[in-house]
Amino acid sequence: MNRYLEQLLFPVLFHQQTFDTISATRLYQKLANDVVFLEALHDAVVKMHATYSGSHAILLRTFFVESNLAEISLKKLRKGAWNEKCQAIRDLSQMHIDSSSDYLLEYCNSPNDTLRSEALIGLIRLKGFEGLAVLQDYVFDVNPWMIINIIHQLNLHNQTVVPTFDFLLKSKNITVVMLGCRLIEHYKQAENLLLLVELNQTTSHAGLKELTTHIVEKLKLF
Repeated sequence: MNRYLEQLLFPVLFHQQTFDTISATRLYQKLANDVVFLEALHDAVVKMHATYSGSHAILLRTFFVESNLAEISLKKLRKGAWNEKCQAIRDLSQMHIDSSSDYLLEYCNSPNDTLRSEALIGLIRLKGFEGLAVLQDYVFDVNPWMIINIIHQLNLHNQTVVPTFDFLLKSKNITVVMLGCRLIEHYKQAENLLLLVELNQTTSHAGLKELTTHIVEKLKLF
């Protein structure tokens, strides 16, 4: 199986061959209706994409869409069990499949904690800073593990224009406010210093008061 995968994918990666060219080969035509093979090809493309960057990653994403491999994950996203949905979210968001975004938005309100967390992180993996908009009315906890993952995904986007995160400080959800504080700290947004001071003075939440005290002192150094 691995030999077949290499024969199909290496020409895509290293010789810029398109899906039209690959699909015309005798090997692909022999295996095109084999469900087990297509699942393996899907997984191999996703795994390779996690390894490569730049033009190689773009070639893999293009192949993923043109070969209809994305439909394997989209089907699981729509109709799979919760654990299949979680894996589909990771795969589709990594492969930049924008058509999955409506489902991710829906699952951000799932009663299943794991699916809900994966959907939120997946949305930010897919959309970058734009994905944070879902948090404006978010009623669920954003735990420390999620905060670490959200910041990590935003870093991977490497966007040059960073928005201000003051809108998160206005949330009624204390964990969203704490995420906003962590983002302000991470991106060294000293312009939000006065808002943090005000938040520190008005909050009755001990954890938030401690966090804002720490960040205010840190931002004063910039």
